[in-house]
Amino acid sequence: MLLLLSIFAAVLVRRCLYVSEISRVIPRYLEWGLVFSSWPPESDLG
Repeated sequence: MLLLLSIFAAVLVRRCLYVSEISRVIPRYLEWGLVFSSWPPESDLG
């Protein structure tokens, strides 16, 4: 029973770390998406 609890706790901690990692990375991806969507400038597309 204790083994199950420790496994569950480890999974929960890893899940929380994973979620925090994702929420830390998403704004960076959005930044890159904005950079790439605004490049090349429309004036060069002709």
